[in-house]
Amino acid sequence: MKLPAFWSALLFISGIWIGRAMPVPEIFLFIFSILFFVAGLIIHLKGSINLAWMIAAAALFVAGVFRIGLEISSPSPNDVGIFNDLGKRVTLKGEIIREPDIRSDKTLLTLRADTIIEGDKKMAVSGRALVRLKYMSSNFSYADYISAHGFLSSPMPARNPGAFDYRQYLANKKIGSILYVSKSHDIIVTEKESGNLFLSKIIIPLRKHILHTFDKYIGSPQKSLIAGFLIGETRFIPSEIHTDFRDSGTLHLLAVSGSNVALVIGTVELILILLWVPSRQRHIISLLVIILFCYLSYNQPSVVRASVMISLYLLGRLAYRKVNYINILSMAAILILIFEPLMLWDVGFQLSFAATFGLVYFLPIIYSKLFPSGSLRKKLPNFLLMTFLSSLVAQLSVAPILAVNFNSIPVIGLIANLLIVPLAGITVVLSLFLVMLGWFHPLGYFLGKVSDQLLIFAIKSVDFFAELPLAKIEMPSPEWYLVGLYYLMLYLAFRLLKDMVSLKYLLFSVLVFVNVMIWRANIYSFSHNPSIIVLDLGSHVAIHVKCCDGSDYLIKAACSSDFSDSFEARTIRSYLINEGISRIKEITGKIGTASQTGESRKDGLLKSERISLIMPDDGDELLGAAVSHLNRDVVILLTQNRLDLLKSLEFEPDILIIPEPAYITESIMKSIRSIDVRILIFSSYQSLYWLPPGYEQITNHITGKNIDFYNVRDCGAVRIMLNPTGIRINSVLDCDYGH
Repeated sequence: MKLPAFWSALLFISGIWIGRAMPVPEIFLFIFSILFFVAGLIIHLKGSINLAWMIAAAALFVAGVFRIGLEISSPSPNDVGIFNDLGKRVTLKGEIIREPDIRSDKTLLTLRADTIIEGDKKMAVSGRALVRLKYMSSNFSYADYISAHGFLSSPMPARNPGAFDYRQYLANKKIGSILYVSKSHDIIVTEKESGNLFLSKIIIPLRKHILHTFDKYIGSPQKSLIAGFLIGETRFIPSEIHTDFRDSGTLHLLAVSGSNVALVIGTVELILILLWVPSRQRHIISLLVIILFCYLSYNQPSVVRASVMISLYLLGRLAYRKVNYINILSMAAILILIFEPLMLWDVGFQLSFAATFGLVYFLPIIYSKLFPSGSLRKKLPNFLLMTFLSSLVAQLSVAPILAVNFNSIPVIGLIANLLIVPLAGITVVLSLFLVMLGWFHPLGYFLGKVSDQLLIFAIKSVDFFAELPLAKIEMPSPEWYLVGLYYLMLYLAFRLLKDMVSLKYLLFSVLVFVNVMIWRANIYSFSHNPSIIVLDLGSHVAIHVKCCDGSDYLIKAACSSDFSDSFEARTIRSYLINEGISRIKEITGKIGTASQTGESRKDGLLKSERISLIMPDDGDELLGAAVSHLNRDVVILLTQNRLDLLKSLEFEPDILIIPEPAYITESIMKSIRSIDVRILIFSSYQSLYWLPPGYEQITNHITGKNIDFYNVRDCGAVRIMLNPTGIRINSVLDCDYGH
């Protein structure tokens, strides 16, 4: 059987994926796994090879389902998560199980909790929690036992369509609670570094030495960048530089990858060769260096993958075995997922394995076609060509993953990597020698100065590429079946370089892909019913109205001039990209104000699209808008202070959308009672954890009048569909009051 490890990995991964979507009781899976393995062994001994392979395949699939089932099984009765969102402070005790994540404005500690104190009650708990300090602190270390006092909350889920789901992100790290600590005296270390001696006495001091050396010889922000290149320490890289790397398609350099591990091990091997160390001893020393480097790099998915692959390669060389890179990559995936099956949903894991598979499978096909003799005669031109092709293959391999997770695919990266990758490689090697020889000041100064200038050039180059037009393609997240079709077409396209038999299958796949895309576009555009989505932007108001003819409008209150760089603006942009909206007309609080996402015009809107603007008689200030369709009317107000305008409307609105008042006064209640609305929606709020005074008047009113009530604070974004059969409303989050 060709590539046994690859097919085993594929079956095991399929089992993990299916097992998370459709959980099965672990006991049944365990029994099935044992039965399949025993049956396969018996049949194999009797000579039925094909049947034995089929049973072994089923066993591997069930093993994947069983492994993820163990990971996502119901939490224990004393899990720390059952104390989330109590609305009062608690004290949580436990051990720090990961190195502190220190930022300029906060500190994050991953805690294995064992005790919680609520008032005068002290209880034993289990599970992990993220302790979030609202300030930067270096007072905590891995394996410290701490006691922290603060509010224990559930992680924030995605509150808008297509938004980042922080709750799911932490769940993949087995974290279900966040303890917010605001003051330094609310957290203390009760026992210092009681855990793993290898980490606390070797890895952490060595990493501090590396960072101290960079701090000594390299300027800012270059020292933060080289720390990212070498050991994946990206916490102190300025956000604008991080964005430039992302937009230029070179962000992979900030996550330690196979190339970084290869450079480190290659440098170590070269030094050992110069010292006349025999090959077997060199490989053993390299294995130890790999383990050390993996921990220095925070065990990132990409570096774990690369470390496992290189370790398997070296073990194969030690055993004098022929090495197959696809089998090595597949075995690395199996080993990682056996210990951490949730890693399958880690973006770094996906990108790392997809890019590496493309390089070890597709690149040799191109190489054999371009250089049938197997030699590179014109070294420099061919080196540049192979570097470009490597970048192209890697980009093609990871494109769907980038589209799903980031809604963008960097295009300029094909060119940028030709310059930035060699620069990063040179600086990594120089930084290694700087760390080893930095104790000798003249040599350390020279290595640091050269590295510093190369890093400055790299930063300027990345900034140049990121600013180029069409540096990236933005798109909505594709569905899983489109991702599958893409990879099938990519495989068949590369197979064509070896034989023409795959041509008919490729043409058929392309035909299916094109038809699916056309039908999706037609289905999504074939709508004669408008929709309204109230986005959750905290204290800001932003409402997207999609009209019958497919035109889109964004109704929002006037904001300060720096709104375009704010979190709210980025959220709107992310939402629009995910909805596939390339152009939208803004209707802002000030009619005629400029907009980056579209244009705002007063005339034309009043006559078409069934959108009417609500403005006072004595000015151009926009107070709201009204949307009408099939005798159903929706009134959107940008301020709750002008509810008196509802009396002057010529119709009774079915839906009223207003910002949540800071105080629920009697005048506000009187205005709400004066109209007979079916649905009331609060489009903004002052605080996520604070109810305005008098809020119970609203809840009492909607209960008595049988009004459906939605508040984006509790429901997240709210989508309204005005259908001929009625009004259909759904929200991003579940909320169980008033409807």
